[in-house]
Amino acid sequence: MAESGLFLIPLVLWMMVALFKKGFQKLVNPSRLVRGTTIGAMTGMVAILVHSTVDFNLLIPANALLFAVLAAFVAGPVPGRKEFHNEYE
Repeated sequence: MAESGLFLIPLVLWMMVALFKKGFQKLVNPSRLVRGTTIGAMTGMVAILVHSTVDFNLLIPANALLFAVLAAFVAGPVPGRKEFHNEYE
């Protein structure tokens, strides 16, 4: 955001709010695995975001990849639900 200016800040905040909203919706799932994975991924994302307030740690490719994987865990569909259409079923 330091390089992109003030116009990127509302977009990033909106995306983070949408991502955490999806994560909190997944926390009411009856599966302990889904709840545990979601809360762990959200905690890791918060840790990376707190670190980002004092350092440019997302410029390191490994940290950016870890953040993207954690975000995918939070935003991804819940396994076992009929959100996918399998053409072979």
